[in-house]
Amino acid sequence: PLPLSLLGVTVTVTDSKGVGRMAPLLYVSPAQINYEVPAGTAPGTATVSVALNDNTGARGPAIVSNAAPRLFTANQAGWGGPAAFIQTFHADGTSRTQLVSTCAAGGQNCTLQPVTFGSASDKVYLLLFGTGFRHAASVSVAVGNVSGTITYAGAQKTYVGLDQANILLPPSLAHRGRLSTLLTADGRASNPVWILFQ
Repeated sequence: PLPLSLLGVTVTVTDSKGVGRMAPLLYVSPAQINYEVPAGTAPGTATVSVALNDNTGARGPAIVSNAAPRLFTANQAGWGGPAAFIQTFHADGTSRTQLVSTCAAGGQNCTLQPVTFGSASDKVYLLLFGTGFRHAASVSVAVGNVSGTITYAGAQKTYVGLDQANILLPPSLAHRGRLSTLLTADGRASNPVWILFQ
């Protein structure tokens, strides 16, 4: 579990029903605080309060929603190639995993890696990572103008706050070049990301 206090800093989220909860903290610096919205926070307008050594220093509103999808990108800027994997399963039981986009250190000079479809019996899955869609009632993914079949959309089991969507890609995407990919959760669209099909 994440700590509720770092370097003397605490964050309290008081939801639209007036219930206050301390937020688990991921990172604290003089210019930035990363925290997880506490479990059980009701949707609506919340008040976020930041305190240092029990002295409240900042307070402001935040909108809490069951769905506010965002996809992580390889360049760490929210656009371009996604921080994602392709997993290909072959009929003989073997599989292959590849990155969708590769970058130099710090997310610089990113390059899309071509996704290929092999034999007709291959099953090709796209594994997208982001946040803000684990509590959505409905999740869909469109690659270009083609819908993928979602086999899982929810919390990624290793990292706090990380969501994952696994999508079975149709072979009709082969040879279509660079396509925009969009995840939609409860009618709200994520940032678009790019995938290269060869």
